[in-house]
Amino acid sequence: MREVALLVQFELREAARSRWLPSLALGLALLVWVAASVQAAGPAFGSGFNRTTASLLNVVLVVVPAFAMLVGALRWAGEREKGAVAMLLAQPVSRSEVVLAVVLGNWAALALAIAFGLGLGGAMLTLFVPLGSIAEYLAFLAVAIALSGASVSLGVLFGAIGGSRLRALGLALVAWLLFTVVYDLFLLSLFAAVAASGRLFVAGAVGNPVEAARILAILAVEPDLQILGPVGGYLRDRLGLGTTTALLAGTMALWVAGPLGAAVAVFQRQDA
Repeated sequence: MREVALLVQFELREAARSRWLPSLALGLALLVWVAASVQAAGPAFGSGFNRTTASLLNVVLVVVPAFAMLVGALRWAGEREKGAVAMLLAQPVSRSEVVLAVVLGNWAALALAIAFGLGLGGAMLTLFVPLGSIAEYLAFLAVAIALSGASVSLGVLFGAIGGSRLRALGLALVAWLLFTVVYDLFLLSLFAAVAASGRLFVAGAVGNPVEAARILAILAVEPDLQILGPVGGYLRDRLGLGTTTALLAGTMALWVAGPLGAAVAVFQRQDA
């Protein structure tokens, strides 16, 4: 695994040289600051981190997967087009190690950006609100990082399938729209058309990393059944908080590992 570690370090250095890393970090910090400033004028502001986190949730669930999928897709397709992947394979590394390093390296870079952005925003937030619910805010940060891992893994898969940066970009944007917009509409239509069963609710949660992350974050911050929606409300009511959290955490792990394995399989059948 020494070769993988070296490649991960290389990916981190490349990300540090790019503009997207500080842009994401500062953008997230600004979002926290804006959310806190808006609440500062209202009575809900006194409730601290939880209300601010809840107001940030929908924005983060849109921004993080979009950013991470684009980073993964364009990074892989761009390196393929420049011939950098072929040069790496001339070294004593396997194809699976190259794919793994690209995913882990860019995930680590995204995690640092998210941790810095939300962490800086949270630190500024402590100037205005008590620290009573900081644990929930940290749980929200962890969910955002997990979602970035699933999304960058999907992005690398799209880069491997697309081949060129343009096709990889198109696949990433379509997937982002499906996960963040179309999926919810599909579930609502499905629940209205058929008698919803327990299996259907579970499938609705595990079939989309954004939905799984949304429910996980709400469970950590403010497990209100109305905010959870029909899928999250069913899981919490029938399975309980602990089992639902474990199920969704495992789901996020599978959404990292599954696309990663698929990207390796696709790359194995391609020329470098």
